[in-house]
Order: sequence, then structure tokens, then C-alpha cells
Amino acid sequence: MKRYVDEISEASRSRRKLAYGRELIARGLRASLLVLVASDAAVRRFYRAQRRRQLGMLAALRARLGAKRRPVAEDAVLLFTLERTCDAIASGEPKDLGVAPGSVLEVVRARVRAQLE
Repeated sequence: MKRYVDEISEASRSRRKLAYGRELIARGLRASLLVLVASDAAVRRFYRAQRRRQLGMLAALRARLGAKRRPVAEDAVLLFTLERTCDAIASGEPKDLGVAPGSVLEVVRARVRAQLE
């Protein structure tokens, strides 16, 4: 029995290491992307085009839901806020500040719901 418990414990440690490795890779990719957006005009154009696409998707989603139209500036701020908040969660910032990541996600969900009403 102990052998199985040890194997399960080792598998659990391996999964945590793998998840942490993926998190580090994701952070590195995100940081690299932001450097490229700041330094490369072609990447910046593509990135901005994706932003415009995201804004269009928010407007289309709101229309499908029958929600009232909102100024594009509100949707842009929502996207900026979501991105920064997700970056913070990915880097462990809420936890380091003594804030449960789950409670941060609840606030995010509430804000998105409010924006789509």
C-alpha cells in the first residue's frame, strides 16, 4: 500500500512541476510578445488588429445577447483590465498580496457580466 501512496505522491509532484513549467513558459511568451509589440511595427499592427477584432467580438456578443450598446472606450478598458488582471493571476500576484485568486476571478466574472447587460 505504501508503494502506491508513494507513486501517487510522486505523480502529484510531477504534475505540479509540469504545471509550474508551463506557467513559466507562458509568462516568458507573454513578456516576449509585449517586447515585440513595443519594438516591431509589423507585430504591433497585428496585435492592434487582434485588439480591434476582440472589440468587435464584444460588440457582437452584446448584440446577440440583446444588451445595450456601449461606447468602444468602455470595451477597450474592459479588455485592458481583463488582460492585466489575468497577467496578475498568472504571476501569482493576488496570492502574494493575500487575496484568493478565486475571489479575484469572481470579481472579473461580475464585471464582465455587468458589461454585457
